[in-house]
Amino acid sequence: MRKPEELEKLIPVPFINKDLLVQALTHSSYVYEHPELSANQKYLPLFSNERLEFLGDSILNMAVCQYLFFTLPHLAEGELAKLKSYTISQETLHRWAISIDLGEYLLVGKGEEASGGRKKASILADAFEALIGAMFLDTNNVKTITEFILKFLEEDNVIRKIRPTTVDYKSTLQEKLQALFHRLPLYKNYRESGPDHNKYFEVDIYADDRFLGYGAGSSKKEAEMAAAKQALEKLK
Repeated sequence: MRKPEELEKLIPVPFINKDLLVQALTHSSYVYEHPELSANQKYLPLFSNERLEFLGDSILNMAVCQYLFFTLPHLAEGELAKLKSYTISQETLHRWAISIDLGEYLLVGKGEEASGGRKKASILADAFEALIGAMFLDTNNVKTITEFILKFLEEDNVIRKIRPTTVDYKSTLQEKLQALFHRLPLYKNYRESGPDHNKYFEVDIYADDRFLGYGAGSSKKEAEMAAAKQALEKLK
């Protein structure tokens, strides 16, 4: 186990209240094995990183939402929500925690240690959120903390790892057309070419008689999604 002071070197602003940093690194399994942390068993949960995790989750949400909002101005609310969900998923936070060896700084109980708790995705993701929460309470410097979060976001290329199909252009287009014109999109003029093992599909999309876009792909669904994306760009 490494000392918390070493972790501080990876944080933009050193902790003023060192106890907050230690609490952010303290898993509930360690707390329950050390009842001396509280004279009253009822308050044992307060000495783990769970409350800091709750706070850090909100701060991460705010920072990532702001980033997505300004970085992807062409996306509708539904698409942004899906991207946010992926961006701060357990999988992503686990990767970020590993990048700073966060598991090596954690205080975990003996049982959790024996079962490989320092490497568990859920524990590391929660600890990363707790670290963000502790930084906020210690400095109250939202700008610096946001920059710290965005550094991980950009270096990890999270947005580029999202498959195009993650964004449901068809649903987004349908919602937009209904809101603007009270119309549904029409997919017409399907074309199919190529051998059976390598088909190529094309389709046009309309709103009534108005041509909105064209799409192509290796399946009808992929072609429709591409057409919907082009239509959304035309309706900006």
